[in-house]
Amino acid sequence: MTLINRNDVLNLYCRFIKDKTKDDVCWFFKNKPDADHDYGLVGVDITKLNGMMKEWRERAKKGELFINKDDSGSATTFDGIEWHYLVLNNPPEVYKHEIDPFGYFLFNMMMDGEMLFFKHKSNRDKVQEYVMRRLEK
Repeated sequence: MTLINRNDVLNLYCRFIKDKTKDDVCWFFKNKPDADHDYGLVGVDITKLNGMMKEWRERAKKGELFINKDDSGSATTFDGIEWHYLVLNNPPEVYKHEIDPFGYFLFNMMMDGEMLFFKHKSNRDKVQEYVMRRLEK
């Protein structure tokens, strides 16, 4: 488990905004290092996002995750940037109580699941529609 506080979140966010590239379509908080990412905020380009979407789609077909449109929305950070988010949720039978620290500390929202933040609402909506196509409950 990674311990993170509000100052960590603000520092990571400011560093990410400074270092992000024009190719970043969305970003998310990675709380554990792995082969692809270090701990912190991860910017995702379209190639990487397409691969992630395929993985999420397969998991959604198996009932291992879902995206509830009611959990999606838009919020503005302290620097005036509007972000459009979606939440990757676990089904109730494999529920993990994991509040996303960026949703909580940066946007004042307690969302249970992994949040992804998009600059463009249309990109968020396309991801949501692709992953959950014909799987809505």
